[in-house]
Order: sequence, then structure tokens, then C-alpha cells
Amino acid sequence: RNGTYLFINRNISFGKEELDQMKEFVARGNTVFISSDYFKFDSLGFSSSYFIETDFNASKYVKLTNKIFGDKTYTFNRKFAPVSFDKIDTLNSTVLGEVLYRDSLKILKKGINFVKYKYGEGNFYFHTFPEAFTNYFLLDSTNSEYTAGLMSYLDNPETIYWDAYYKAGRKKIGSPLHYIFNNASLKWAYYFLILGVLIFIIFEGKRKQKVIPVRKPERNMSLDFASTLTDLYLSNSDHKKIALMMINFFKENIRANYLLDTEVIDSKFVSDLAAKTNKTEEEISKTFKIFEEIQSKSVVTKEELTDLEKIIESFKNN
Repeated sequence: RNGTYLFINRNISFGKEELDQMKEFVARGNTVFISSDYFKFDSLGFSSSYFIETDFNASKYVKLTNKIFGDKTYTFNRKFAPVSFDKIDTLNSTVLGEVLYRDSLKILKKGINFVKYKYGEGNFYFHTFPEAFTNYFLLDSTNSEYTAGLMSYLDNPETIYWDAYYKAGRKKIGSPLHYIFNNASLKWAYYFLILGVLIFIIFEGKRKQKVIPVRKPERNMSLDFASTLTDLYLSNSDHKKIALMMINFFKENIRANYLLDTEVIDSKFVSDLAAKTNKTEEEISKTFKIFEEIQSKSVVTKEELTDLEKIIESFKNN
């Protein structure tokens, strides 16, 4: 077959066998026109990359370099990332178009974006601005002149082959559910199926659910244990041990409720406890001084034990 083959897409990549057949097609005297953001034809000596300018106030333009088109530039007033060739076969290539950045005064940067590549008896045309073939670009101002200029290089071929295989068309949903929900009968059958499964799970689950026994919480035996020990020591008249237990229990309450260390009773501890209990430092110092006196005694009388209990209860209740 003979003619011109057109490929226009954002990204076009050929396998080795495909590229070999295309080279053979061009070598016989035919033309292949490719407009794509991405080029990586190492066997032909071409590759492309994004064309970036650090001056964000610069405007982006494209132009055709042939003198017949003058020095006219065209722009695409939508956000796009320009692409230019960073590698071309300079011996067999002719530059036909450029992409450039410029401000109101001068051109800041330019790169190659349209190349004619001679191969055998035919030509490849590589172009890196496929947006030029969109409706939005063509309907804006005189941009159609740019696209017409690109097409003018095709030399009025008798046959043009339009690529559809590599063309990215409208995305379609391939999910089976999409097909089901587009059919009224299948949609309602699907709903009844889901409802039947839910009913089955609910009633089957109720039928097989075992009775969950009620487990009573464990009884707190701490008070019973303390009462038993107290009765034991009272029966033996060992008031000193009872007093020490009361003091230790009082300190444990301070550690648990106020998060203070009772290992060392110093001025800092007294100050911290006073701040947390709204008691004066004098009251707290006096209470712990009584504890020290009882701990230092070898024998504690019943009256002293009773006084100790009143001091502790008064501290806790007030």
C-alpha cells in the first residue's frame, strides 16, 4: 500500500516489529506524519522531553520556520506543557517548526518541535504539539493557519491512512455492574439477589446464635481483706501494725489520686500536695510529722491509734 499515514495522539509508542514495518513503508517513497508529546525512536536517532522555562511570566508560542509563513507565532490559551526534541538525526533532518518562550521584549528560549526526517525514498514528519489538531485550538483566532501549515507538507497525497489503533478514544466503563445497571431487568434482579442474601444472613444468623451467658463482674475483695486484717490485729492488740497499715494506705491513696511520689517527704512534696488538695502546707507538714512520730515508736497505744484515724479521716473528708 502507498500513501500517507497520520498518527495524532498524546502518547505514541511503537514496538520493534511495528517500527520496522513503518520504516519499510516510508523507504518505499511514502510519508508518515506523527504528532505526539512523546517520542523515543532510538533507532532513528530521535527523542523528546518537556520544554521548561523558569520565568513563569513568559508566554508559550509555536511557529513554523519556513519563510513562506513569515514570522507569525501562535499560542494555545490553555495550560499545557510544551515538548521539544532533545535529540534528532541532524544529517537527515530539516527543522520545520519551533516552540518558544518570550516576554513582551524578546525571545527567552526556543526549541525544535517539528522536523522532517528523510528516510529512503520517503519522509517522516515528527511533531510535538498534538493540541494543534484539537477543536479548541483550531477555533481560536487564526490558529487554523498553523494547523493548515502543518498539513501543507503532506503534498496532496492520493490516500491518507488515519490511525485508529493507537488513538486514545473516549474511556468506557468495562465493569460487569455497568452492564447490569444499564438493563432494567438485570438491575432489579441484582437488587432482589442482594436483598435475599441479606435476609438469609439475618435469619440464619439468629437461628444459630447461641445464648451468651451473663458473666458477673469479679467482686472487689480489698475492703473485706482490710477488714479481716484489722480484726486480726485488734484481737492481738497490735496497734503499731494497724497504724503502719493506715499510714501506708493513706500514702497509696496520694500516689494513686494525686500522682505524687511519697518515697521522700520534703518541701517540694508538701508544696505539690498542697496545690492539689487545697490544704495549707502547714497542715500537710503537721500530718506527716505525726506519721513520722508513730513510725518511730516501738509501741502505739489505742488512744494514739484513734487519734491517727481521726487525723487521716479529717484530711480526706475536708
